Amino acid sequence: MNKISPQAFYDKVLRLCAACRQAALTRTILTTTLLWCVAANVATAADVHIVNYRFSQSKTVPLLRLEGIILRGDVEKYKTALERVLGCSAAECGPDGTGVRAVVSLDSPGGSLLEGIALAEAFREDAVATVIEADQSCLSACALAFLGGTGVWSTGGIGYFRDRTIEPGAKLGFHSPFFPSSKVSQILEEKQVTNLLDLTRMSISKFAGHLNRFGINPLVFDAIIEMGQDEYFMIDRAERLYYTNTTLPQFPPHLLGVSSNDAIRNVCARLIAEFYKIPLGQGQNYLADACMEDVSRDQADRVISGFPVDESPYVLSACGVPKDHRSEIASTVFLYRSGSDAAYLESFLKYQNATEQGWSSVSPGKNIGPVMNTLNHFMIPANAGLMDLPASISDHLASQRYASGSGSMPQRSSGNGANLLFDATDARSWVYGDVIITERVGTAQLYSDLKEEADGSFIDLALSRDFDNSFVRSGHYGMNGNAFYWAAFVQGNQSYVLRVEYNQPGKDIRPDENKITKAFACSTDFSGVRLPCFH
Repeated sequence: MNKISPQAFYDKVLRLCAACRQAALTRTILTTTLLWCVAANVATAADVHIVNYRFSQSKTVPLLRLEGIILRGDVEKYKTALERVLGCSAAECGPDGTGVRAVVSLDSPGGSLLEGIALAEAFREDAVATVIEADQSCLSACALAFLGGTGVWSTGGIGYFRDRTIEPGAKLGFHSPFFPSSKVSQILEEKQVTNLLDLTRMSISKFAGHLNRFGINPLVFDAIIEMGQDEYFMIDRAERLYYTNTTLPQFPPHLLGVSSNDAIRNVCARLIAEFYKIPLGQGQNYLADACMEDVSRDQADRVISGFPVDESPYVLSACGVPKDHRSEIASTVFLYRSGSDAAYLESFLKYQNATEQGWSSVSPGKNIGPVMNTLNHFMIPANAGLMDLPASISDHLASQRYASGSGSMPQRSSGNGANLLFDATDARSWVYGDVIITERVGTAQLYSDLKEEADGSFIDLALSRDFDNSFVRSGHYGMNGNAFYWAAFVQGNQSYVLRVEYNQPGKDIRPDENKITKAFACSTDFSGVRLPCFH
């Protein structure tokens, strides 16, 4: 990627603007201003809604989805949706220091640069993770919003940590900001080129500052600024995950199908690139061709297995692992230099990959991690395509989706007055005023988990009824006073749950809200399982 500084790019704009009525200016302006490329017929304005109350087996927090073009006001839409699903405002129940409070799935062609940045800041403030799910895309301003995925951990000196994930099969692309051509024509006709240049400078500054704040390698900024208005910097290869501090979902590293030697070599290339702040492809050039079983010894007198580094030994000497750790597929890799005792090497940069739930990082420093996820993408070649990952990875991720099953969603002829927000094969959500209604079908785990949740200490039950293969619970949350009504049905290993959440602290349920709740519950037929009130 060729580098170009913001000042050099701005100077380029000034030179081109000497002939501001020529067609060349239009292209220059289009690549440097405050809006993002979105075809008007690509999607509608963004909508933010609840999908379900658990994202996955490992992240048992609510899942929201943002879909459509990002426009001014979408931060407020997001805030409203988050408050509804959590049952309280950010001021009332902010981040508690135990991870993330929710996950936002993004599917958008882009939109407003400023609103995309504002969404990222809101996600960070609220400790909300971001994900782009398989077969979805997040482009332009959406990509800027995606960068805000964040969790908070109050112990171990971690604090805020990045939590942004792209699934295999998803599309994530960054784009240079610009005005639509109609706006450019208007500016030229009004002879406001000076103002436009001021906007250009501010937009570049805003864009670069945002990328830097959220841990994006400067090489990404350089590449995007060099691109034309129809080009995207797609996160489609392993090296671009590295440059953008983005992770794949957690999965066992052996599913990558990479040998131990190759995994170590690929990790070492990244450690060297991180140390020298060079493009990832150049990191490979410092490594010897062959992996050696006995490179040297570390300070604990353990044999180091790995690759000699072709560099001054006082700067870098080797990269590898203690030989007795070779059975663990690159879970820990060290970059070594000569120590005070010439007989030993000392480690000074460490890659730690969590094979199960835990923390991964490159330390010391916080440029890469810690993340509560794996850094498996460090183990594959820099040019490895994310669309070419083994199918076994996608199969594993599908198995980890919360209570994923094959049951059929109960049929509904209407929403009984509620507005449909989201409709998929295994989940539906509705809204009726301040009432959120969610439906979910999956394995019997849905049924048992909801019953266990109802027995929790933060629940004040007013109604608890059990029937054959179904139950009903209603009451209030102790933490905020909001009322709820839950019904669950089970048939074999498949189950269906209905959650009605009344987001009105301290208020009685209105007759019309009670009516719509009964309409949903008493019209549910899940594979022949019904409540006694069925009609």
